[in-house]
Amino acid sequence: KLVCDKLALQAGMTVLDIGCGWGSFAKYAAENYGVMVDGITISREQLTLGQALCQGLPIELIFKDYRDLLK
Repeated sequence: KLVCDKLALQAGMTVLDIGCGWGSFAKYAAENYGVMVDGITISREQLTLGQALCQGLPIELIFKDYRDLLK
């Protein structure tokens, strides 16, 4: 909640969550602030669980190294 409030998240915004882990921040932000979240992680296990936990929400979690975003 503190991070979402400090970012002044509002419905319709898109958040990039680098190192999204299990997707808990993405899920919280989407459910409580109406934002869309793109999350990246380098853990296949976390990706699998995160995708299951965030199913049906405006969240896309992908397996990618953040350094590859800069190329």
